[in-house]
Amino acid sequence: MQINCNAGFLHTNLIGDLPGNGIIWYRKNSFANILSFANVINKNKVIYDSSKGNQFMVHKPDGSTHIFAVGSIC
Repeated sequence: MQINCNAGFLHTNLIGDLPGNGIIWYRKNSFANILSFANVINKNKVIYDSSKGNQFMVHKPDGSTHIFAVGSIC
């Protein structure tokens, strides 16, 4: 897969199964890995908050929350 991000173009052939999210593509030693936003919002409540450092807060069905910061390098 070719990934286009703020670091330019990256390539990967690594696929994994992330519990609670399903199949994902990822790049070893990258700062961030790849989740499909469409898949995340289909399974979880997601809130974007620009007042807290441009964060996406993913509220999981089990009550936990995962925070992703916008602008992270691939």
